[in-house]
Amino acid sequence: MDKAKLLSVMKKLSLPKGQFAIFAGACLTAHDIRPTSDLEIFVTPDLYAKLKRQGWQERVTGSTGATYQTKTILDVPILVFVTCGSDRWQPNADAYITNPEIISDLPLMPLREMRAWKAATARPKDLIDVKLIDVHFAENTVRA
Repeated sequence: MDKAKLLSVMKKLSLPKGQFAIFAGACLTAHDIRPTSDLEIFVTPDLYAKLKRQGWQERVTGSTGATYQTKTILDVPILVFVTCGSDRWQPNADAYITNPEIISDLPLMPLREMRAWKAATARPKDLIDVKLIDVHFAENTVRA
């Protein structure tokens, strides 16, 4: 999924402002760093409950045991979490929701936080993303 499709999916999803923040690969997609295959979103507990009542399927991640809900929109798997993380990194989902980074009117987990998470997790795919984020920061830093 590229940024244009991400914007289309988010428009169709129509989540209430102030109740979610995009993270993971889609965060990188919003910054035009790389495409992604799915859309992961932190949501408030109230929004999570509302989506559950609307029939989203609840599941548990195999890697961390975090509970999430999923639905596919425009052929893109969407995963919503209240929180997730591991012993290596605990994201502050509430902070990302209340004080997101905004790109193309999308509320995002701040990219510096996303980089720290991926560096701490240190899976091979995460380390590739760390390098891509570092290149993005280097290319987008205003020099005096």
